[in-house]
Amino acid sequence: MSDIKKPCIVAIANPKGGVGKSTISANMAAIASNLGLKVLLIDLDPQGSASYLSNVGGGVELFADKLFSTNPSLPSNLVCHSSFGYDVIPAGPYLVESEAYLGSDSLAIHGLSMLMASDKALADYDLIFIDTVGARWRLLTATLLAVDEVLIPLKASQLSTKELADSLSMIKQLSNPGYRHGRDAIGVRGIFFSEVDKQTSATKIIIDDVNVSYGADYRVAQSVIPRSTVVEQAAILTTPVVVYEPKAKVSQAMCELFSELFSEILV
Repeated sequence: MSDIKKPCIVAIANPKGGVGKSTISANMAAIASNLGLKVLLIDLDPQGSASYLSNVGGGVELFADKLFSTNPSLPSNLVCHSSFGYDVIPAGPYLVESEAYLGSDSLAIHGLSMLMASDKALADYDLIFIDTVGARWRLLTATLLAVDEVLIPLKASQLSTKELADSLSMIKQLSNPGYRHGRDAIGVRGIFFSEVDKQTSATKIIIDDVNVSYGADYRVAQSVIPRSTVVEQAAILTTPVVVYEPKAKVSQAMCELFSELFSEILV
């Protein structure tokens, strides 16, 4: 049996867009790297926001769309080094075209999973974060089949939380042994709230409702990420907010969230 260490591969996923997936992805990568972990961030959202926040992509020729073709590149051959301590595979301008490829062959949906499993160089990483497309695309399905665990960000709104049951149902369906080919079921590392304006009565009711409805079966994080203009300021400078202003409340909240959800990795 091989003694190569297997990294923990975690998708930040919610088919509903606008819940802060890219911001969380880049900042979780920066936090983990700052703690001494070797981290890879794979941007599989065609919008490329996580790549932008990581200040990579411009002038780069190797992009994530090369993971999806009849002759794909190994992920480790597409890695760029960010100035924030973690590695990145940027989304690039043609990732959206991968959707057509994934629909061209019934086996293509499993390609990313098999590709990552065969890439021994990925064993050098402690954590691999994957930012995902905010829609029910084949690209999202292919991504979820390739990961070990999922983080699910929510907004404290009825429209956001009503999608949670469908997201969990999708994860459960893709955890079926027929999809996983001998791998363990997809774990839900945590459900958390992001871009929370303030703890109004309505916000507290929604958060409490999610805790009551799902807390017995899933970890619902106590750490809440507030909405902050500091995040927007950091984005202008293509920098994760935890690097731009580490003492800001939003940065501290993100660090608390990481510590809460990845406590065993920090031991």
